[in-house]
Amino acid sequence: MSKLKNSGNNKFPPLGPSIPQSTASSPTKSAVRDLRFYYHDGSAVFLAGNKLFKFQASLLAADADVQDYEFKPMMQNTIDDFWAEMDRPGTSDARPIVLPPDVTSNCFRRFLISVFGGVGHPALANLLENLQTPSSRDPAVLSHLMGVGYLASRFGMTRIDAWSQRHIHTILTSWLPPYPENWDTEFVLQLAQYMQSTTVTGYSYDILVRMRLILACLVTDAYDRDKDAPRGRIIDMCAALYNRKDLLINGPGLFGFLFAVVVSLGHRSSIWTNDLTREDRRVLYAASTILTCLRDQADLGIHWFSNRSVLNSTCSQCSHFVNLWWHDVFSECGDFQSRVLLEDIRRVVALPSYHLRFRELADRKSFSCQCLNKINADIEQHIEDVYCNLTEKYTFLVQTV
Repeated sequence: MSKLKNSGNNKFPPLGPSIPQSTASSPTKSAVRDLRFYYHDGSAVFLAGNKLFKFQASLLAADADVQDYEFKPMMQNTIDDFWAEMDRPGTSDARPIVLPPDVTSNCFRRFLISVFGGVGHPALANLLENLQTPSSRDPAVLSHLMGVGYLASRFGMTRIDAWSQRHIHTILTSWLPPYPENWDTEFVLQLAQYMQSTTVTGYSYDILVRMRLILACLVTDAYDRDKDAPRGRIIDMCAALYNRKDLLINGPGLFGFLFAVVVSLGHRSSIWTNDLTREDRRVLYAASTILTCLRDQADLGIHWFSNRSVLNSTCSQCSHFVNLWWHDVFSECGDFQSRVLLEDIRRVVALPSYHLRFRELADRKSFSCQCLNKINADIEQHIEDVYCNLTEKYTFLVQTV
């Protein structure tokens, strides 16, 4: 059964302010025509970065069943009312349709190649080849897919959106530790924005959960390298993402994780000293004190861990092994009763990596029952709830300390 579901009612709230559709006052003097996608017989001119693109705008028409999408006002005027206003945006190089600043010329070009470049185009052929070669799958390929899918979502082109998400999901779920470390802050930020705004929701939740798992494993590795002062690229990136809270706060499952990471660094961290505002530090000082011995924090939803309620789904066939695996993996958390500053919050950061180890142990043995499917789904949902509750805790602290 297909996992895809197209819904006009997105389960995530919109991110950030509306993006301007076009402007006549945007500077175009320094813009140059794109060498690949500037056709003199095209119907509309678009400006992305410092490049002008001209082509038949109807090629970017939304899929027939899509009622609403981000670029709808811009595209409706361009496609449906072509002859209504000859001085409308898009009619000339001097009056282009200006795409938002986050749409770079390279990103828009890759999108156009995927839409109508044809399989004979070297860049598209190379992408398709990489998707068939696991060894070629790296963050650069994911970035390409994400850029194409995110723009497709904003143009209402759900089939391309779904195609991109399916491949992103396949790549992320096929990777096993050690995970690549060369992640880019803007990539993760745009991936979160994409998954929280798309109306094709069949993969979006799983993609964000998998991305969070990768980040959790890399942060845990940073803890292992230096328990007193975790540092490195992944720590810097999580701090940079935390500082984009205005965009990420609407994705509580991811933001709560990032909040936990920054709290877990401690007040001696250079991140706290150099990269955060005084207001941030005030919240973090309060959080580092409150988030000690998390079992006492009933509103975080940690109770499932100490009472092991998720293990109630076992049967006589799997019960012994499941309890054994649980003890082997999760006993490190000590039921979240540590009085040592930062110890429990670091365990919360590591929850996705603990769950991964639990699944790896379970995969070594086969059962005819379906208990493990429910157990893993319950654990994943509980972890999501903990991070969402941490986002609520952050909001409370901002308002009260």
